[in-house]
Amino acid sequence: MYNKLHLPPKYRGSFSIIYKNNSWLISTSPLLSSLQLIFSFNRSLLAKINIIYIFFIIQVLALLVKSYSKIVKASFKLNLFHLNIHEESSDMNSQLKLYLIMKKGLKLMKKNFYQTWAKSSQDI
Repeated sequence: MYNKLHLPPKYRGSFSIIYKNNSWLISTSPLLSSLQLIFSFNRSLLAKINIIYIFFIIQVLALLVKSYSKIVKASFKLNLFHLNIHEESSDMNSQLKLYLIMKKGLKLMKKNFYQTWAKSSQDI
């Protein structure tokens, strides 16, 4: 036996919610009757989806921490290199070289981040 829950008159034409045996049926009516959309949500299915969602969030956070640590290490190395160049000479040519090296390093870090992201998304 279905227990049909009707919404207030303002929303009555848009959809109705039906509860049966631990399942929710959300059906659209007159406005989208040509599509005949019926969605069934089971509590255990929602629990599984939530667990997968939480696992995905943990994976993303781990990836961000991993990428952040690589960026910190690379920036530390670039800062040391920056200090070495300024100790040797402070002319414009060495500063231009430093800028180009830093730009290339950032491109490599960005590429590495996207490759790591692609690998982790394939694991999921």
